[in-house]
Amino acid sequence: MKDLGKFKDDIIGANYELQIYPSAKILSDDLKSVYKSIKVDFNQFNTSNDGGDVSENPPIEIYEYQNFFLLERTDGKKVLLDGFRRLLWYKAPNTPILVRTYKQSELTQVQILTLLVNLNHFKFFSDSSYQERGFGLLLKTVFDIDITKFRSAFDAYLSSEEKKNSYVADMGENYGTEKIETIKERILNPLFIEDMKFLSVLKEKGCMVNSFFGAFLYKRRTENDQPFDADKFLSLHENDKVLADVLEKYKKVGTNSSVKSQEAVNRTMEIYANYFILMQGGVVEKSYAEKLQECKDIRTQINKDKAWIKLTGSQKYYETEREMANAGVDNLEFKCLVFPKEESPYSYGNRGSIPLQYGLNDLVRFLNKEQKNFMREEMVFGFTDPNTGASWRVRHNYGGYNSYGKKYTYVEYQYDKKISEKFNHNISSIRYDIELWVKINNNKA
Repeated sequence: MKDLGKFKDDIIGANYELQIYPSAKILSDDLKSVYKSIKVDFNQFNTSNDGGDVSENPPIEIYEYQNFFLLERTDGKKVLLDGFRRLLWYKAPNTPILVRTYKQSELTQVQILTLLVNLNHFKFFSDSSYQERGFGLLLKTVFDIDITKFRSAFDAYLSSEEKKNSYVADMGENYGTEKIETIKERILNPLFIEDMKFLSVLKEKGCMVNSFFGAFLYKRRTENDQPFDADKFLSLHENDKVLADVLEKYKKVGTNSSVKSQEAVNRTMEIYANYFILMQGGVVEKSYAEKLQECKDIRTQINKDKAWIKLTGSQKYYETEREMANAGVDNLEFKCLVFPKEESPYSYGNRGSIPLQYGLNDLVRFLNKEQKNFMREEMVFGFTDPNTGASWRVRHNYGGYNSYGKKYTYVEYQYDKKISEKFNHNISSIRYDIELWVKINNNKA
C-alpha cells in the first residue's frame, strides 16, 4: 500500500488519508476478515425486500476509475463507507485501486452520515424501500444498529407521513427527486442515530414498531430536539394494562389490513403518542382505548346492580317497555353510558362535530310517544346536554336482512341551526353509541 498524504474534505470539513492499494482483491480480503472479527455477517445486508441479492460482477472499469472509501473505527479496524458491492459482494479483481480513509475519532455522527449521503445520493430509493445495502451495513459496523430488524419502521422514518393505518392512500407521499431530498434531510437530522437506537430497543422489547410508528417517530422528532428516553417509554409500556389488551387483540386479528387490525394499530399509536407527551412532562387526555375501557368497567358495575334493567340489546324489551308504560314516566329513572367516539382514519379535514361527554349520565327523559304502526305507539326518549345545549334522541338499530336488531343502541343529534353553527357542524348526521338502563319505581304491573 502506498501513502499519498493527508488531504482536506471541504464538503464535510474533515481530513482523510489517500492511499493506493496494490489490489482490490487484497482490500476485499482484509475487509471480510475485519467483518468476521467483529461478528458481522455482511452478506445479511446483500438482500433486498423481495429476497433478491447482488452477485453479478460489474465491469473492471469501475475499479480502475472510481475511488473507494474507508472509515477507521475508534478501535483501529477499517470498514467500508462506499464500495460495498465492489469489494464485498462481487469478485474483486487484482486491479490497483485508490482509497480514501477517514477516522471516526475525527468525525461527528452527522459528518459520517453526510459523507454517506453524498456518496450514495443517487441510489436512495427503489420502489418503496431504501435499497442502499451498504448504508445498513455501516450502521451496524459503526453504530451497532441493525435496521434489518425494524425495516418497515426505518423506511417510514425516512420518507412517510402515514401515521395511521387505513385503506386511504397516503396523500402526502412524495416521489422522485422530492423523495430523495426528504430522505437526505431526515438522515441528516442531528438525532438520527439516537432515533434508530430508540427504534432498535423498542423493537427488541416487543413494542409495536411498524411503518406507522416510524413515520410517527419522525414527526415527533421535528417537534423535539432532545433524545427520546427508551427506558421511560418501556416503563409506561410495561405498566399499561389497557395497551396490553389492545396488543392481545392485535395478535388475534393478525397483522394484515383488516378493519380490526387497523383499529388495534391506530389505538396503539394513540397510546404511544401519549407516552411521548408524558415523557416530556406534559399532561395528556386519555386515549380512546383508555376511555373505552373505562366505559366497559362502568358497564360491568351497573350490570351487577339488579335494580337496573338493561334496555340496550335486551331480547325482553317488549316486556320491559310494558312495565315502563304501566309504571308511568314519572316513575322511571335512567342511566345512560355514552361511549367515546373514535376519530375515523377516513375523514378528510375537519367537518365539525357536536361534542358529547363520554361516560355515565342520568340525563335521559321521556320525550313523547310516536305511532310505530297501526297497532301500537312507542315511547321516545332523549335529553338535552347542559354543556352544549344540543338535543339528543335515543335511537335503535333495527338490523336488516339476516341480522338481528338491537334497541336503545345510540343517541342521535337533533339538528338546531344555532348549535350547529356554534360547533362548525356540517355533517348530515352525528351519533354516539350508548348503553341504557332503566329503574322502574312503584311498579303498578
